[in-house]
Amino acid sequence: MLNLAIAVNVDRNGNSIIETNTGDTLVVPRWPQDCEFQIVSYSKGDRTARVVHYDTLSEDIGHALDVIERGGCLGRNKPDWFGRLQEAAAAW
Repeated sequence: MLNLAIAVNVDRNGNSIIETNTGDTLVVPRWPQDCEFQIVSYSKGDRTARVVHYDTLSEDIGHALDVIERGGCLGRNKPDWFGRLQEAAAAW
């Protein structure tokens, strides 16, 4: 899952402890120290997360949409979610 998070503490190993906007508390190695919040990726029940940089996420969404479109999976009428993802990938 993807979530927004802020750093709330640092553990004894120097890893950031973060809290997501849904209340999950996780450890994130290599948290950028010059930011207020980041997008993080993790699975429910995990104890750690990783930072997902918005430009990389936007690029990944763009690649996925290209594959879907080339495969002809959606036909002529694109669903609403396809348009929303195209907007998210616009920075790419």
